[in-house]
Amino acid sequence: MVHLPPMADKYAPRDIEAFWYPIWEQGGLFKPNGDSQSKQVFSMVLPPPNVTGKLHIGHALTVAIQDVLVRYARMKGKTTVWVPGLDHAGIATQTVVERNLTHRFGKEFSRHDLGREKFLEKVWGWKETHGTEIFSQLRRLGASLDWSRALFTMDAVSCEAVNKAFIELFDAGLIKRKKRMVSWCPHLQTVLSDIEVDYTDISPNTSMKLPSGISVSLGKLYKIRYPLQNPTSRINGLDVCTTRPETIFGDVAVAIHSSHPQLGLLQGQMLVHPLVSGKLIPVIVDDVLVNPEFGTGAVKVTPSHDVNDFECGERNNLGHVDVLNLNGTLNENCGTFSGMDRFIARKQVVKKLEELGLLLEVQDHSSRIGLCSRSKDIVEPILMSQWFLDCSEMAKKASKAVRDGSIKLQPDFYKSTWFNFLGKLVCIKRFNLKIIFVIGACQGNYGGVTEFLHLG
Repeated sequence: MVHLPPMADKYAPRDIEAFWYPIWEQGGLFKPNGDSQSKQVFSMVLPPPNVTGKLHIGHALTVAIQDVLVRYARMKGKTTVWVPGLDHAGIATQTVVERNLTHRFGKEFSRHDLGREKFLEKVWGWKETHGTEIFSQLRRLGASLDWSRALFTMDAVSCEAVNKAFIELFDAGLIKRKKRMVSWCPHLQTVLSDIEVDYTDISPNTSMKLPSGISVSLGKLYKIRYPLQNPTSRINGLDVCTTRPETIFGDVAVAIHSSHPQLGLLQGQMLVHPLVSGKLIPVIVDDVLVNPEFGTGAVKVTPSHDVNDFECGERNNLGHVDVLNLNGTLNENCGTFSGMDRFIARKQVVKKLEELGLLLEVQDHSSRIGLCSRSKDIVEPILMSQWFLDCSEMAKKASKAVRDGSIKLQPDFYKSTWFNFLGKLVCIKRFNLKIIFVIGACQGNYGGVTEFLHLG
């Protein structure tokens, strides 16, 4: 028998809700009941919030809408389950924990000073504090979640699910590995998804201070001469423009357009690399990469550090030369510049080119750069091994389900968006690397995963 408290003078949400929620939960009202074989089933996973602190008003809105859907399904007599999701200790959490350590120990302190195991302990401690608080907030919101199914992404059962799913997909030939371009944050030393990169328009002579403490001057275009191996009386070199002279060590070709006025003299010729002694690079024709109206009409091709250059390299069977370490310094392929921060190296490379008489001009130039949404560091496009998942059969099935009415989209006009998106999944789609990282985490390595998987 339930003993109700005395009637209050006015409605007091905290008292009323705090009284009823435990009764609902202990009574098993949020668990699926009834014979699932004889009823319709409605199941949903709560999109896991990042374990970065507390829930905000946006979470409250989405949770309220989902709770309405779940309660409506229960009232309709469906076997209903709403699985609570709690995110892993991923990039967002890593950033918050590092910021907390910086406040405590000073701005020069980093996770590397603690070491992997100690830092991982700090992250798990953060999760225990804020993960518990998030679940408490969800209860205060009245969310009718089946708490018996609550799992953390890096719990043993979740890690087992990731391993099992990955191995089965790999054995079925649906997962493959290739090197592809990624957006890399040197400060956090992690791959970023597209939504974690903020693209910013840069005006000429813009100064920006990076998380490393280095100030960099942006908004410049550098015109550089690449000498011909066999100069003639009519031409002795090819001029290119670039906003990133520090990547010059990764150049494998210079591309021109088929409309270039000196095409006949340049096609098939070899250029002397401006800074790498003894290195020759070819002149190629690529009308996709080169805009004849921009700059000098010639483009340096650096497949390891530019998305468009990478595609050009694939089209023309060019090689790849990596020039950056993961911490944003130049690597061993850069000679005497090795070990320098990329932006310190930029100044030194420009100075060296000027000494050699190969820097022709520095122009003011508006451009667009990508910033890491969490660290505000300048993002670097780099070449990394990526996992790819064959989505073609899934895309066909998902399209068929909407066409034959098995799945109904509301409003109906979203069908065109649905078919348009699925039609682009022609063969393979990049597999979220973060799902792979959790495998390493389960084996004692540091990593994270954004997906929430649930067994049973």
